[in-house]
Amino acid sequence: MQNNYKQYIADVYHCSECFGEKMTEEDMRINLIEWNKEADPGDYVPDSALYKQCAAYWNELCDMYPN
Repeated sequence: MQNNYKQYIADVYHCSECFGEKMTEEDMRINLIEWNKEADPGDYVPDSALYKQCAAYWNELCDMYPN
C-alpha cells in the first residue's frame, strides 16, 4: 500500500481543475484532511501524514504534465 498514495494523487491530478498548478505541502495537508472527510467508507485516501510525499509527487506530475 506504500505507493497507493501515488496512484491516488495521479488520479486526482489528472481530473483536477488545478492541473499543472504546483501545490505547497500545507495545501496538500489540508486537501488530504478534507478528502478523507469526504471519502466513502472503504475508499482509499492517503493519510494526512503523507502530505509531504503527496505534495512532492503532485509537483512532480506538474513538471511531467504541465497545463
